[in-house]
Amino acid sequence: MQVRESEIQKIKTKLSSCDKCPLCNQAKNKVFGEGKIDSPLVLIGEAPGKNEDEQGKPFVGYAGRLLDELLSQNGLTREKIFITNIIRCRPPMNRRPLKTEVEACSSHLIDLLNIIRPKIIAPMGNSAINFIFNKVGLENKEIGEIHGTPMNAKLSFGDLIIFPLYHPAAAIYNRKLFTTLLEDFEKMVKILGV
Repeated sequence: MQVRESEIQKIKTKLSSCDKCPLCNQAKNKVFGEGKIDSPLVLIGEAPGKNEDEQGKPFVGYAGRLLDELLSQNGLTREKIFITNIIRCRPPMNRRPLKTEVEACSSHLIDLLNIIRPKIIAPMGNSAINFIFNKVGLENKEIGEIHGTPMNAKLSFGDLIIFPLYHPAAAIYNRKLFTTLLEDFEKMVKILGV
């Protein structure tokens, strides 16, 4: 565990001085992620929003409260898993990250995943799904077709499951999606076996 903590600290130090894209200069806080560094589950969102930028923590706004509810209803807490995003700095007006921004920031995420070595990676929303699918060589499809479907994949540390999910923010605008998310979380937790 000490080795993992040391490696995590190295990434955080590298991130603190990162200037690979213009977003770094605008960020109040670079949002690394948080949770258990040997978690079998890593949830990956798109990018920090306004609240995350201000607090330096992932998923602390309304979508974060929905995420907490999904976790709680499935016997999980933030302390039992790891939550992060594909990029570390907030895009202006919460727009989707540009391809160049994702490319500039993605090494932080890949380094993090190689340290945590999760059993399941759950990308939440199209941006995260597209990035992870491209990284592991899966064919990109519409989220409506693939959400809640476990897919076998491989990263440098070994075999794992990719479990695509709707982003919790989608349930803010379409409350029916909360039920879908809840069902998908239940499936994911069964696979996880916790």
